[in-house]
Amino acid sequence: QDLEFIDRHIFNKLEFLRYNSTLNKFIGYTELGVKNADRLNREGRPERQHTNLDGYCRHNAELSFR
Repeated sequence: QDLEFIDRHIFNKLEFLRYNSTLNKFIGYTELGVKNADRLNREGRPERQHTNLDGYCRHNAELSFR
């Protein structure tokens, strides 16, 4: 199965940070979001976040596509 887990962080209707499991990294869309993305990517957070693809998405996708 081709699955993609996206975790969006939005404040005041503005997306400032996003994790994309296909890219396996955080992407910042504002000045603060870029700083946070750089820090999170350096700290190894993408690997921890990627576990949501198997632990959350894959399980729920199997339930949805039965």
